Amino acid sequence: MIYESIKEADLKCFEKIGKNFYISNSTNNIKITVNSATYRIITVDKIYNNNI
Repeated sequence: MIYESIKEADLKCFEKIGKNFYISNSTNNIKITVNSATYRIITVDKIYNNNI
C-alpha cells in the first residue's frame, strides 16, 4: 500500500524539509515520512480532513 501511494502521488505532493521527504496522498489520506539519506520509511500518518 505504501509503495502504491508513493507511485500514485503527484510531484507537487513531494516535499523535502531538512533530512526527510514528506509525501502526501490525498486519495488514501496518508502522509509518508521518508529519510532522504537512507530512503527508509519513518512514519505513515493519517491525514484528517477538517472540512467535514
